Amino acid sequence: MKAFFDTSVLVAVCYGDHQHHAASLSLFLQFPKVDACCGAHTLAEIDSTLTRMPGKYRVTGDQAMLFVGSVLERLSIIAVSAEEYATALDVWSQAGVTGGTTYDALLASCALKGEAEAMYSWNLRHYRGFGAAVESRLHQPPFVSGLTGASVVIRSIYPTPGWLLYTWRPLITYPPLPRYAAPSAVLCRSV
Repeated sequence: MKAFFDTSVLVAVCYGDHQHHAASLSLFLQFPKVDACCGAHTLAEIDSTLTRMPGKYRVTGDQAMLFVGSVLERLSIIAVSAEEYATALDVWSQAGVTGGTTYDALLASCALKGEAEAMYSWNLRHYRGFGAAVESRLHQPPFVSGLTGASVVIRSIYPTPGWLLYTWRPLITYPPLPRYAAPSAVLCRSV
């Protein structure tokens, strides 16, 4: 199954104390890059969100880019061409989409272009009214009580204070990974 992640899920991955962190991180780690994607615009939304959070949750631009790097490593990025962008704006406009909802509609267009079978978001209402092709794919990440699955997950303190580095190595892969293969990693904020 190919999964599409919206910004709400990816921001929750970044913050270790976010209420949806465990479920979002578990889902983020579940899919190989060929089966997981997000919209190109999501990268800008991640940067914007992380660098404008209030108080202790705000990160610097450099710190936000560390997390964007984790996203680029784990997810395929779906972009629409200028022509596809204009067509999508026309289609969504005719469907009555206006204002900031236009950005969610463009992400839905990326999910459809990427042939995602599931779109994961913590803000399902943002995608309601976009038609059966979008709504039939909508899901919230499933609740998890901790990080589980077919991976060894190691949570370690990152050299920069306030950050955790989650690394994992798949237990079963095909073809098999050499014993010395480096684990994958995702950087998460711990405030």
